[in-house]
Amino acid sequence: MKKFIYSLCLCVAVCLGSCKDDPKFEEISWVSTDDASQVTRNSALLSGSYNYSSGYETEQVDSKGFYLSTSPTFDSEDTQSWFTSDYYNSVAYYFEDVGHSFTFKCTGLKENTTYYFYACIRHRYGDQIIKGEVKSFTTKNLIAPEGAIRSVFYVDWGSRKKPVFFSKGNLQYQASTNTWRFAEHQYDYIGNGNANASASYSGWIDLFGWGTSGYAAHYPYMTSTTYSDYILWNSIAKTSFDWGVYNAISNGGNQAGKWRTLTDDEWGSVLSSCSGKSRATVCGVHGYVLLPEYFEQPAGISWSSAAGNWTTNTYDAQAWLSMENAGAVFLPAAGYRSGTSVYDLGTEGRYWSSTRSSGEGPQFRRFSESISIQGYYYYLNGGYNGGSVRLVQDYQ
Repeated sequence: MKKFIYSLCLCVAVCLGSCKDDPKFEEISWVSTDDASQVTRNSALLSGSYNYSSGYETEQVDSKGFYLSTSPTFDSEDTQSWFTSDYYNSVAYYFEDVGHSFTFKCTGLKENTTYYFYACIRHRYGDQIIKGEVKSFTTKNLIAPEGAIRSVFYVDWGSRKKPVFFSKGNLQYQASTNTWRFAEHQYDYIGNGNANASASYSGWIDLFGWGTSGYAAHYPYMTSTTYSDYILWNSIAKTSFDWGVYNAISNGGNQAGKWRTLTDDEWGSVLSSCSGKSRATVCGVHGYVLLPEYFEQPAGISWSSAAGNWTTNTYDAQAWLSMENAGAVFLPAAGYRSGTSVYDLGTEGRYWSSTRSSGEGPQFRRFSESISIQGYYYYLNGGYNGGSVRLVQDYQ
């Protein structure tokens, strides 16, 4: 059984007295279970409280907490309980109708699942428990937009995390029909066909110069440095130079503005918050795998985050389908284009961000068998160099 990871939000009760020889257990007049709040696909905030009628508080409460289960009778194997200590070490004092509230944030829950829970108090003497009312909540069901992998990754926007969907494959373009699409499979890439890039080319390309969305005459088939004026030294985030902002993706909702390119900081957030990342080979293609935060490893399929080469994690089509259905993202090592020459097919991946480094130029994420995707690098020659584009869509 998968263990849940829980972060606890504790309410501190400050008391001025104790009297160990008089527990007065009956003075706890009630324990209340509140409705769950902040329910997501994988987490919920549980709240409860307990109340003394009137009298002397006497170190009665040893701990407070919750029971949680997928069974309303709490007899399933996934039943969990969490308690935190809550007793007092000072002189007894008189009070009336004093209540104490407490909350627990539970994470690692299964999506689209009904959970039952109740708040409870454990007495310091005799391990007696007073239970609150049993309540329930249902975690949310994740519905991925057209063209997206059914999992979310997190980017940081100020003090909060923003979930995004990755597209189901690298971005591709056909000049003869002016059509944009996502690759049919995550492990697909064009390769040497990018050397044929032109305004009339009827094949597909997937290595694009910086900001070549088609906006302001910056076309995706350009291979020259001469176009690289304004955008070479300015970020394209949230602008029409971003491929996903400006264009409708035929198999990704077919509406402009649905998709976008991650900034370099967002790439960093994704790589830091994902539950695993490693080199891999999928259907014979080398690349990099990213696992979402609450990834459940498919039964019978191995995984290692410590893979130092392409072959430690190797998947055929059936095994990879199971990984992808569980939310895994694969970035193929699709090489790069310099002018009309293509290099490092199957040995290196270079993925654009939508930002630039001050005084350096546009940024991209690079990986190979010897280079970790964690680092960042720069292109200095704009459209003369072509890199891969993997778009994301913000979770609504």
